[in-house]
Amino acid sequence: EEVLRRHIMDVDNVPYADACRTFATIEVINKKGHYLVALPYKIGIFSATFVGIAAIPMVFHLPTIEWFNVWAVTTDVPEMK
Repeated sequence: EEVLRRHIMDVDNVPYADACRTFATIEVINKKGHYLVALPYKIGIFSATFVGIAAIPMVFHLPTIEWFNVWAVTTDVPEMK
């Protein structure tokens, strides 16, 4: 941040206080729309976390496994030997 302020001072030939105001303006414009750009990443992180947690009962909880087999997989369960 400080390097950019010093660069603004040099290019615009203004004192430090004016460079800070210019930097604040640039920072506000730069952050505009940041939430929308980051939204796909946030959705991906949330989805991966949810699926990772939901996978645990799909592996270790027999009633959940049987329910999912009836609902989605629809295959015959092999007999126990």
